[in-house]
Amino acid sequence: MEKTGKVIAFRLPVEALEQAEEAAKRRASTVNDLARDSLLFSLSTESELHKMVLKMANMESELSELRRDLAVATQAILVTAGKVSPEEAEKFAREKLGKV
Repeated sequence: MEKTGKVIAFRLPVEALEQAEEAAKRRASTVNDLARDSLLFSLSTESELHKMVLKMANMESELSELRRDLAVATQAILVTAGKVSPEEAEKFAREKLGKV
């Protein structure tokens, strides 16, 4: 079997090496295979994780914007219905919808 790629080496703290040995034993594998598989998995999921973080940040921004829009709509409905003054509507929206 022809091997491709390059060999790398690195040091691990004793405790981490012991954990790796136990994990490899549970998988009926070697520490080298475990390290290689873990690194390849980490590299392949890194970009996906980054995308998820960006999506979550975007969702947080959109949620904040929706809360502001809801506060404005709530105030407009209360004032238009003639139930409360603009100041009371603003106070109500702030209390019920939190800081917007």
